[in-house]
Amino acid sequence: IIELYKAEEFIEAQKLQAIVAQGDWISIQEGVVGTKSGLLSYFGYGVCGRKPLPSMTKQEAFKYSEDFKELVAVEKAL
Repeated sequence: IIELYKAEEFIEAQKLQAIVAQGDWISIQEGVVGTKSGLLSYFGYGVCGRKPLPSMTKQEAFKYSEDFKELVAVEKAL
């Protein structure tokens, strides 16, 4: 984002910032449990949180994974 801004690619920087902000908002909403689920589904590491953290259902984990898809694609493209 900073490199795009320095190159005066403001529209592209804003688009990328919007994707990052969306990922940040998803992480805030889902907290530690959602973040751990995302790490497990996209990168294969981490486990469900231990007590007293609640477990996610398969549907919740799938939704979180789908919500985070665009951010992960950008991350992998870098």
